[in-house]
Amino acid sequence: MTNRASAEIMLNHPIDSQGLGRLLHVKIRGLDLLAGYVMLLFLFPNDFYFATSLYTFTTPTEIAYKWGDFCVSWLYLPTIVGGIYCYVVHCRNTYPNIFLFLTLLLLKDLVLWTTGYDYVFTHLSFEQYWLWFTSACMMYILIAEAERMQSARPILNCMFAITVAMLIVAIVLHVTPGQYDYVNRYTSTNMAHGETALLLGSASMLLLTDKHVDNKLLAFGAVFVLVIATGTRKDLVYMLLFGIIFLIVRFVRGNTGGDRNNGPKVYKRWSMILAPAVMLTAVVVLAFFSERITEIINIGRVTDLFESIFGDRAELTSDYSIVGRSNSLEAGLAVVSENPWLGKGFSFYAQQLSLQGYGFPTFPHFFWLFNWELMGLLVLIPIIRFLKSAAVLMGHGDGYSYLAAYLVLYCTLSGGEWSSFKIVLWLMFLYGIVVVRARRYRKGAVADSFISGNDETGLEELL
Repeated sequence: MTNRASAEIMLNHPIDSQGLGRLLHVKIRGLDLLAGYVMLLFLFPNDFYFATSLYTFTTPTEIAYKWGDFCVSWLYLPTIVGGIYCYVVHCRNTYPNIFLFLTLLLLKDLVLWTTGYDYVFTHLSFEQYWLWFTSACMMYILIAEAERMQSARPILNCMFAITVAMLIVAIVLHVTPGQYDYVNRYTSTNMAHGETALLLGSASMLLLTDKHVDNKLLAFGAVFVLVIATGTRKDLVYMLLFGIIFLIVRFVRGNTGGDRNNGPKVYKRWSMILAPAVMLTAVVVLAFFSERITEIINIGRVTDLFESIFGDRAELTSDYSIVGRSNSLEAGLAVVSENPWLGKGFSFYAQQLSLQGYGFPTFPHFFWLFNWELMGLLVLIPIIRFLKSAAVLMGHGDGYSYLAAYLVLYCTLSGGEWSSFKIVLWLMFLYGIVVVRARRYRKGAVADSFISGNDETGLEELL
């Protein structure tokens, strides 16, 4: 028996004797326990990780704006061991090699160090390496578990459900269990507002193509209302755009889920009317009862945006958030121009210090630009790979096409620093699905794993 075969038996063999497994007459696999542990980490609030931290990367004193800290908690240790094992045994020859990419970034930063432009090694600022490494380990655990179950949807649904549940708890209890404390803006545990909204927004694209969700638009509208509680406006605009596109296409095609062999038919037309009505009612209620609702949820940011769009557009040029994004774009481009080949080092604090020299000590609010600062031209590797994969899925009318298009739009027009492993893990997991799914399309078949699409409806069938 080979070492790999024996290793697979060790991890996947049911724990069914001399213990709880036999007592409860259930079979528990080691891989299930690892995946369950990752889901458990999704529950914990930010303070829990600080309380169990072995080391903390903190904002250097020379940086004027304190954005966030990064904890090296001992809670991550089981996922590191399990993730490396799952990569070697299950994912090495199939899924994107995040470990290799991190090694390339490390070599790039070593070159910066030898040329005197280093920040990472000089200041021991490895917070991004830690964040990406631990997230990659968790991703490989979830990928292996998804392959075993022949479906990624249960895992995606579980992460989505935990995020929704923790956000609702925060709203009901009027607490802020996330990473930053803003008045009446809510997050899921251990996440920032933009991270919570991104996860919910991208998950709503999965709802639109999940064959197990009967009233897709109604579920989409419910998520839209939850995103309002985060106070993050760009995600509302993106969701509205994709919701309108989805609604128009379904209406024009005249087939919203009926039997394709029986010709076009309108199926559950009431949901097509009710879902937009829920979203429209939410906007109207926010507009007319904003003073009372603001005591619970900070919706002033949301209503101000829509009032500017549909009213006095001149207010858009004075909106502090929009002005800030514009300034961050200018500062980010100036920083990139200093070293477009190698960037500033794979460190959030390194780019933050660089932007401080241009009067903007946070980060560019544009995903591609922010990561160009950190990675240099190496950023083109994941960008080109994802864009090509997204194009393949769209060309085949794949069930993940809406999600891929949503992420392309989001990363082009917004994004930036993500300080929670939860959103990095979510995006890495989706990235792996899109890339591998596209690769198997190119080979002429999509089969033998959760990539086969057992849980999602293809666009040609959906529309």
